[in-house]
Amino acid sequence: MGRPSFQITPEILAKTEKLAATGLSQVQISACLGINASTLIEKKRYFANFANAIKLGKAKGYWNRYQCSV
Repeated sequence: MGRPSFQITPEILAKTEKLAATGLSQVQISACLGINASTLIEKKRYFANFANAIKLGKAKGYWNRYQCSV
């Protein structure tokens, strides 16, 4: 019997966004999620909400790290 399939749930989306916000690479994010990097890339292609969670997390992380004081 093989591994259970990786399901994209609201919890996975939230976790993915938080991981991306910390500045992790996609390979590191996939390791934290317990999947292969190729699976992460495949899921990004087929599920826009998963790709958007990574983009949004990276944007939030970038903003938090580099926002300027006025």
